[in-house]
Amino acid sequence: MLASFAFAVIGGVIGIAWSSPSFENPQEPRPAVFRLRSEVPVGDIGGRQILEQMVDLCRDVEEVLLIPPPERPIQVNLFKSKDSFEAFLIPRIPSAKGRSAIYVDDPEGGQIYLWHHPDIEQDVRHECTHAILHQSFQEIPLWLDEGLAEYFEVRREDWAENHPYLVEFKTVLNSQSVQRLEALEALEHVNQLTPEDYRSAWAWVHFLMHGPTPAREEFRQYLIDLAADSKAYPLSERLRARMPDMEVQLFHHLQEW
Repeated sequence: MLASFAFAVIGGVIGIAWSSPSFENPQEPRPAVFRLRSEVPVGDIGGRQILEQMVDLCRDVEEVLLIPPPERPIQVNLFKSKDSFEAFLIPRIPSAKGRSAIYVDDPEGGQIYLWHHPDIEQDVRHECTHAILHQSFQEIPLWLDEGLAEYFEVRREDWAENHPYLVEFKTVLNSQSVQRLEALEALEHVNQLTPEDYRSAWAWVHFLMHGPTPAREEFRQYLIDLAADSKAYPLSERLRARMPDMEVQLFHHLQEW
């Protein structure tokens, strides 16, 4: 069992009231989205700041992707150390070994497990993005799930201009460094993903968010269709019909951004 956890809940406000299944901000009628369980006192690890970052992220994702807010609470389980994290998780989720955070989908709203370390903010944003997306889409392609998580894992002011991947593309990478979208769409299991796949997924998302009008239009319609039907017509085919040279346009976009 989890060792002596402190509890906090946040929707629009933060409270120490874990026993209640739902909380409302009296000034903003929005149910609590994130529930934090921590092995150490929440105040000792900047718990309020972590929770506020989660709420800001949720609003950002909703605003950018035009998706509804999560309807079910997302459970965040924060461990005091890597040893504590692995002792609890590895017997249950062997793939957690060597990781600093992991999201586990479930019908209740999803579980995020992570341990406290200097780069925790990035992990929080990445895994919370997964949790938000999985409540908005019955199924979401793996490449898009990871590409969006990579996109939103940095602070808002760094989304478009200062992501580390963008620096790589501008300095050391070439047109062969990005996987074709069709190849990414064929990936079905997270253990298939390579660092190049994560980087390529981010690159396509950046292109779809900030690239030429046809790319942005097709992406917006694809998200609408995907929310209605998990078997929506593949994005690669939509894009190629309007942008036959989409790989060339993607590379130029990254180089010139």
